[in-house]
Amino acid sequence: MRVALIGSADFGKAALEAFLDRGDEVVAVFCPPDNPKSSKPEVLKEAAIARGLTLLQFASLKGPEAAQAMIDSKADICV
Repeated sequence: MRVALIGSADFGKAALEAFLDRGDEVVAVFCPPDNPKSSKPEVLKEAAIARGLTLLQFASLKGPEAAQAMIDSKADICV
């Protein structure tokens, strides 16, 4: 199954790993933009980059750019 994952932090990373372990194809990972006030890196972002996955960061998922990115991913499901 082609999955677009929307998430953040440890829960998002755990979901990413679960989909990959199942053998699903993660076609895009959506996570929040980097927070300049945080000293900790976004773990979901780091996990997606480490696996060479398409990483997308939008201030809001309600905008037309985010909607188009979801369409362009050709995912079977967005989680």
